[in-house]
Amino acid sequence: NSLPILIIVDGAGLVTVHTALGQLLRDGGAYGIIVVVLTDDWANMPEHCAAMVEVDQRIGRWTRAGEAWPATPFQPDRLDRSGIEQLARRLATIRLNEVGVGQNLPRHVRLLDLLAEYFSANHPVPTRWQELPTNAWCADVPIGSVGDGKPLHLNLNEQQHGPHGIIAGTTGAGKSVLLQSIITALAVTHGPDRLNLLLIDFKGGAALAPFAPWPHTTGFITDLDGRMATRAIAAITSELRRRKTMLRTVTESYGVHVENIADYRALADKYTLEPLPNLLIILDEFDEMARSCPDFVSALVRVVKQGRSLGVHLLIATQQPARVVSDEIRSQLSYFIALRLGSSEDSREMLQRPDAAFLPPQLPGRAYMRSGSEARLVQVARLTTQANGQSDLETVTRQLCNAGQVYLNALNWKPSPIWQPPLPARLTTIAPASGLQVAIGLLDIPQQTRQTPLLIDLKAGHLVIFGGPASGKSVALTRIVLDLASRLPPDALWCYLIDGDGRLLNALTGLPHVGALVRPFEREALLALFRQLDNHLRERRTRVAAGQSPGPPLLLAIDRIAAVRDELRDTYGESDLVELVRLARHGRDLGLHIIISAERASDLPYRLAAQFEQRVALRMPELNDYTDVFGIRPATQLPPLTPGRGYWLHNDEGLLELQVGLPEEWGDSSDSREITHAIRTQVAAMNGLASACSGPPPLAILPERLSRKQLPTVRRGDVGLIIPCGWSAEPPGPAFLHLGSATPHALIIGPRRSGKSSTLLTVAHEVQTEATVRMIIIDGPRRSLSQLRTVPQTVRYIADEAGLIAFSVELTELRHHPTERYLIIIDDYHLCRERWRDHFTQSYSPTPNVFNQLVELAQTGDEPFHLLIAATISYADDPLLRALDSARNGIILWPGRYDTGTRLLGLNLPLTDQRTFEQPPGRALLVSGDDEPVMVQLAGEE
Repeated sequence: NSLPILIIVDGAGLVTVHTALGQLLRDGGAYGIIVVVLTDDWANMPEHCAAMVEVDQRIGRWTRAGEAWPATPFQPDRLDRSGIEQLARRLATIRLNEVGVGQNLPRHVRLLDLLAEYFSANHPVPTRWQELPTNAWCADVPIGSVGDGKPLHLNLNEQQHGPHGIIAGTTGAGKSVLLQSIITALAVTHGPDRLNLLLIDFKGGAALAPFAPWPHTTGFITDLDGRMATRAIAAITSELRRRKTMLRTVTESYGVHVENIADYRALADKYTLEPLPNLLIILDEFDEMARSCPDFVSALVRVVKQGRSLGVHLLIATQQPARVVSDEIRSQLSYFIALRLGSSEDSREMLQRPDAAFLPPQLPGRAYMRSGSEARLVQVARLTTQANGQSDLETVTRQLCNAGQVYLNALNWKPSPIWQPPLPARLTTIAPASGLQVAIGLLDIPQQTRQTPLLIDLKAGHLVIFGGPASGKSVALTRIVLDLASRLPPDALWCYLIDGDGRLLNALTGLPHVGALVRPFEREALLALFRQLDNHLRERRTRVAAGQSPGPPLLLAIDRIAAVRDELRDTYGESDLVELVRLARHGRDLGLHIIISAERASDLPYRLAAQFEQRVALRMPELNDYTDVFGIRPATQLPPLTPGRGYWLHNDEGLLELQVGLPEEWGDSSDSREITHAIRTQVAAMNGLASACSGPPPLAILPERLSRKQLPTVRRGDVGLIIPCGWSAEPPGPAFLHLGSATPHALIIGPRRSGKSSTLLTVAHEVQTEATVRMIIIDGPRRSLSQLRTVPQTVRYIADEAGLIAFSVELTELRHHPTERYLIIIDDYHLCRERWRDHFTQSYSPTPNVFNQLVELAQTGDEPFHLLIAATISYADDPLLRALDSARNGIILWPGRYDTGTRLLGLNLPLTDQRTFEQPPGRALLVSGDDEPVMVQLAGEE
C-alpha cells in the first residue's frame, strides 16, 4: 500500500507505555508512516520527533529538530464545528491493538492471587513458614506481573535484586499500594523467625500503620522530628550491636568463624542457635524526611552499610527521588521501582531514562523495575477489597496475627523489639523504691530498647534538678520529699525545707518529718538553719567516732537556689553559701542529703556545683544550657509543652530522656494551685496514719523581741559574775555575759541607736538581784542610765565633772581597800570622752585621774572590779578601749552594719562579705574569749 499512514497520539506518555509507538516514531518515516504526538509541555516531547509545531488560537509556529528558536510563524487553518464532529466520529471507531513486549500487562493484579500457593485463608498457619529450611531466606516473593500471566518476583538476596531498594511514585501512582504488597508478600512467605520489620513513616503513618500489630513488626515509628530521629538511629544502632554480639558469641563459644548472617544460619541446627531474622527497614515519605532530618538520613546510610552482612535491608519510598537521593544513598541501592513520576529528572534518577514520567495516570500501579541496567515494565499487585466488602489486608492481618502467636509459642521465642513507644507525656505509675532510693521517673534507653524506672539513691550523692520556667522542677523536688516521707516514719527521716518558690514545698509543712520551712527573705532563719545542720553534723561526727549510729537521715530540700543565693548576696554575699558548700561536702557521710532545684547551672557557685554528683535537667531555654550542666550538648531540644521531661546522664549510654512521674493522688491537672491542694490533702492523710514517734528538732530561731522578765537571775561563778542578757539560738537558751577572772571586763559596741544603753540597763537590771555587787554608774550627756541612780545597788551615779573628780579619789581608796564586788558602768563613752576630755585622757601628773585608773583596771584585771563600757567604736589611740577590745569579751550590736575590714573584739566584721541594715533592735554578737561568737537577741523593756 503506497498511501501514507497518519498516526495521531494524544498524550506523549502513550509513546513510553506502548513500545510500538516509539518504534514507529523512530523508524516509521521510511515506511510512509507519519506520527503526530500531542502534548501540553515541550519537556514531555518524546525523542525522534523531526519537527515541532506550536499553536494557539491566533497563530502557529514550527521548526525542524536541531534548528534554533524562534520558529517560523504561520496562520493555522480553521475547521468548522461540523467538520470537527465528522472527523471525531471517523476516528472514534479506531481501537489500539496492544501487541509486543510489555503491552499485554493486566490493568489490575490481586496480590492474594499471586500468593495462592503460599497462603490460604483456610490454613491457621502459613505452610511456607514451616517448610523453609533453617538456613533459607527470601525465596522469590511475587509483587506484581510482567505480562502473559507471569508474576514479577522480588528477591532481596545479595546475588539477586540485592538488599536495599527504592520505590518512587507521585501522588496516586500506587506507591503505598506497592509498599503494602511487598510487606505482605514477604511476611506471608517468611515467619517472624526469618523476617522482622521496622516501619518508619515521617508523617502520619497511614500506609504502614496496619502492619504495626503483625508478629514480624519489631517497631513502628511515625511523626519523626529531630528527637525521635535521634532516638530511632540509637535504636537501630543498638540492633546492629546486638546482631554483631550474636555472631561474635558463636565464634567465641564454638571456635567457628562467623562473618555474616548466612554463616550463622548455617550453624543454627548444629548448635541450636537462637533465631536471627533478617531485618527490613522501610521508610515511607523519604523525601520529607531527608529535608527535615538530613542528619538522620546520613546516619541511617552509615548504619545500613554496616548491616549488609548482618541481614539488615533498607527499602525507601519517595515522591521526588531526584531531590533526595544523594550519591551516598544511591551507592547502597541495588533495585529501583519507579511508578509514575512527576518529572523526567525523577525518572532518570530511578531508571537512567525519562520513561516513568510518561506512565499514564489512568493506570495506577504501572511501573518500571530496574535492577542493574535492565528496566522492565510491570503492573504491581495490590491488596483489594472484595465485592462483599471484605478487605484483603484485614483478612491477612487477622490470620497472620493469630498464626504468629501460635508459631512463636511453639518456638518458645519472640523477636527482640527494636523500637519502644516514646515516653508518655504524663506518668503516674513508677516502680517502688526502698530506703533513700527514689523512683523519680521513667528513663528511655533506646540503645537497649527498653524503658526503665530511674532510681536515684541519695546515699550515692546529692541531687540537683535543673529546669527553666514551667519545666516541672519544683514539682519533681516536692514529689521526692513526699515520696520519702510516705515510706519512712518521722523518726527515720528528718526534713528541713527552703522554699524559694513559695508554693509547693510550703504545702509540706504539715508533715511530722519537717523540722522547719524557711523562705529566702528570712535571712536569719536561713543562717540559723545552716548553723543547726552544722551542729547536727558535729554531734553525728562525735557519735560515729564513738562507734555509735549517726542518727536518722537528714534531708535538706531547697527549691530555687537562685532565690536563696540572691537574698544572701544582698545581705551577706557569697560566703554564706560556703556554709552550704561545707554541709554538702561533709554531710553525705554523716547522713545529710541535699536536693536543690535551679533554673541554670550559673545559679550554683562552682564550689557548690562540684558537690552534686547526681543531676537531672528538665527543659532549659537553650541547648548550651545542658552543656553547662552535663558537659555534653544534646542533639535536640526537649518538647516545650511536656512538664517533667528531662535529661539524665547515663554512665554507658550518655544523655537519655526522662519523664518525671507524679503521684496518682495529684490527679491530671498541671495547675499549681490544684497540685498544691492535692499535696495538702495527701499530707493530711499521711498525718492521720503517722505513728507517735518523734520527728526532727524544730529550728532554733532568735525572737525579734525579748523582755527582761524572761531572763533568769544572775549566777555566781567560781570567780566573777554570769549575767543573763538575752537569748541564744545555738544552743537554744539564755545568753550570758561572763565577767570572771579570765574576762573581768566587757565592751558593748554598736552604731548609734543600736541599743547600747538598753543593754547596759538590762545588765544592771539583772545585777540588782545579786546583793554582793555594787554598781558605779558614769552616765553620758544623754542621761540614759538615770533610772539606775535610785537602785539600791548603785553606790555612786556620776553625770558631771565634779562627780568624776570625786570618784577619782574614791576609786583610789577602793582599789587599795576593796570591801565588795564593784561593777563600773560607763554609757556613751565617746560622748563622755569628748565632753570631759581632761578626765578621759591619759594624765602624767602624780595624782592619777579617772581615766588612768580605769586603764590600769582594764590592763591588770584587778579583783573585784569589773568594767562595762558602751562605745560606738574602739578607738585605736584610746588605751582603755584598746585594752578592753583585746580581751575579746563583750557584745557587738548590729554586727552586719560595719564596713568590710572593721575589726572589733578580735573579729573581722562583717562576718560575711557585705553589710546589712535589716537587723531587728537588740540583735547582737556575744563574744566570750576564744569561744565561737554567738548571735543573740538582747533583752529590753516590755
